[in-house]
Amino acid sequence: SRLLARGITLRLAEVVRSAAFENAIDLALIANGGVLLMEQWDLLSGSEHAPAAEIFSGRIDSWWNVAEVFFTSLFVAEMCLKLLVLGFYEYVRSLKNCLDAFVSLTAVVVTALVYLPNSFSDSRYIRYVLALRLLP
Repeated sequence: SRLLARGITLRLAEVVRSAAFENAIDLALIANGGVLLMEQWDLLSGSEHAPAAEIFSGRIDSWWNVAEVFFTSLFVAEMCLKLLVLGFYEYVRSLKNCLDAFVSLTAVVVTALVYLPNSFSDSRYIRYVLALRLLP
């Protein structure tokens, strides 16, 4: 049992430290950027169409809202896996990891504020926070 657990831990460390893992996260960042761009396309292109009200309702009731929660969850999972594998001190030695952690934790707080019942329910704030991940 311990041998199996050690094997799983070593394999997890190998995966998280791999270029393939980083490439998958980079692909997720590109997808996140694409979703943000599509969602805001009317605004960016100067179209007169206002976004549908349900997008900003504070309920997970549109494709855009599901995508925001998905990407927030994915990036939090990435942060947790890296912390588990690298340990806190190795993790925070990287400025990129620190920025990722800041954005991920901020996205969790904003997501909770938006989707938990209260007067603060504009889900646009989530996408603004997630857009910070696109910084180099």
